[in-house]
Amino acid sequence: MTLGRLFHRIINHLDEGGRLVFDVFNPQVSLLANDPNERHERARYPDPDGRGEVVVEETREYLADRQLVRSTRHYHVGGKREVFVGSLDLRCFFPCELDLILEHFGFLIEAKYGDVDGGAIVGQSPKQVYVCSRLPVIE
Repeated sequence: MTLGRLFHRIINHLDEGGRLVFDVFNPQVSLLANDPNERHERARYPDPDGRGEVVVEETREYLADRQLVRSTRHYHVGGKREVFVGSLDLRCFFPCELDLILEHFGFLIEAKYGDVDGGAIVGQSPKQVYVCSRLPVIE
């Protein structure tokens, strides 16, 4: 599904007075510019099945032509390496770009936050949280 079709469907299902509330991650340029072969420890926690400690390492590659971050996570359990490896492609939406996209598809941005607790959005905010409604129809 294209972004246009997605927003078209949402706006057609949004009742008058209804709100679209969503969050996306806020891309950090420093994370996009890292070495895609360098692993970073992402998490460490006890295995819920009692097999020892789980260590999660991650590599990130920024695919600029598609504005995607390819995140590959390597899971090590109880000293065994590479028990599981999984990848996820995340589309990057920069704050000003997302504002324009929403307005283009007929949304009014009522509020925008940098986290789910309502903090102000700044460059280092982990998220972009949007509260939107339909733009009024001018006849």
